[in-house]
Order: sequence, then C-alpha cells, then structure tokens
Amino acid sequence: MYAIVVTGGKQYKVEQGDTIEVEKLSGGPGEQTALDVVFLADGSTIITEREQLATAKVFATIVEQFKGTKQLIFKFKKRKGYKRFKGHRQMLTRLAIDAISPEGTPPKAPSKDAKLKQHSTTVKTAARSRSAVAGKNTKTEEDIKAKRVKSSAQAQETTADAKATASERTAQSTKSTKVEKATTAAKTTRTSRTAKVTPDDTGAQLSSTTRAVTPKKSDKDTTQKTPAKKPARKTSAATTKKAAPDADARSAKTTKETDE
Repeated sequence: MYAIVVTGGKQYKVEQGDTIEVEKLSGGPGEQTALDVVFLADGSTIITEREQLATAKVFATIVEQFKGTKQLIFKFKKRKGYKRFKGHRQMLTRLAIDAISPEGTPPKAPSKDAKLKQHSTTVKTAARSRSAVAGKNTKTEEDIKAKRVKSSAQAQETTADAKATASERTAQSTKSTKVEKATTAAKTTRTSRTAKVTPDDTGAQLSSTTRAVTPKKSDKDTTQKTPAKKPARKTSAATTKKAAPDADARSAKTTKETDE
C-alpha cells in the first residue's frame, strides 16, 4: 500500500517505513503528526474520490528539524550596475512514516513494556558498538605502532642503501678523474715532444740565421728603381680602318719620289 500526501504545497509518495523531508512543521522530535491524503492505492483497489479520502490519513513522527542545503540567489540588471548575491537555507522537517490508514485511525501507541524492551535493546546495542569501537581503536593503535616500526626499519635500510650507492659513486668519480688526469698528462708530453721537431720551429731557426748573415741596409738606398712598364694601348677596329688609307698614301708618295 502506498499513498500520495500533501504538505507545504507539495506532494510526496510514501509507504510505511519511509522517511521524507518536507517543509517545516510545528512540533519537536518524537511528536506525531497526520498528513492529508490525495491518492491511495492498495494492490487492486485505487481510491481517488474526495469523499472517501476525507477520512484517510498518513501518520508520521518527527525525527528532526534541520536546515537544507544552501541555495544561491543572484540578481543582475545589465547596463545599470545592479548586482545582488545572497544565500538561503530553508528550514525542513524529517518525518518517519508510521502507518497509512484509510479510516483515519491512528496506530496504537507502544506499551510501557515494549518501550522498556526497546530502551534496553538500544542501550545494549550502544554498549556493543562502543566496545567494538574501543577494540577497533586498540587494534588500530597496535597496527599504527607496528607500521611505525616497519617504516623506521625501511627508512634505515633505504638510508644505508643510499650511503652505499653514494660511496660507490664517489669511488667511481675519483677513478674517472685519475684516469682523465693521466690521459691529459700523456697528451701534454706527446705534444711537447712533437713541438720540438715541427717545421715551423725549423723555419724560425733558419730565418734567425739568415738574419744574422745578411747585412743591414743603408738608410739611403743607391739602387735605382726600374720604372714600371705601361700597359699596351688597345686599338679598336675603327682606328685600324682609319690608319689604313694613310699608309697607302704615304707608300704612293715614296714611289713617286723614287721615279723622279
């Protein structure tokens, strides 16, 4: 069986044993309230008429009064410089559905014996939970100590390994530096030996000897400088054509003079 109830201007579908959150209702935790029914269904029968639902009620007990989640409100008007930002938390009531009765009869209140039994069971369960929590806490403390010991041992091992690796690296670095120094010394000795027999040095020695043998030049050198030859003048084809008739005329004059 389920029903649809109305409260705070909203409708909720409920069944026996459900818990719902509704708008704030008057009353404190543990008090019982009745909700109006709009729809009622029980397997094959459905009741929707107001006359039949006038007597139907859903009984629930208030569990707690609380605030809901924060709702953000932002107002804005463009080109007006208007902005407003607010937050709101609505007051709500949590209900536990006890019974759905078409006739509107409230459920029977538990007897004193039932209340005492329920109270004893709750106390026992609370004590059990506390003992279980205490045992868990002791176990957790022991586990924490064991974990700390393990972590410290692991840390010591890691530090020892790190030191060993560091010493190995330093030894390797010292060996490599020694080898590099030996190789550089051998290279320097080889270069010094080859430098004694290089042709540049021999040329330098010869030049020094020649300088010692050659006499010094006087301040005023008596030797005449030979003039530089002028380059041959280029003649174009036009100049050669002009020179040709002049040569013919000259040859003709010389022949006339010889005949005379």
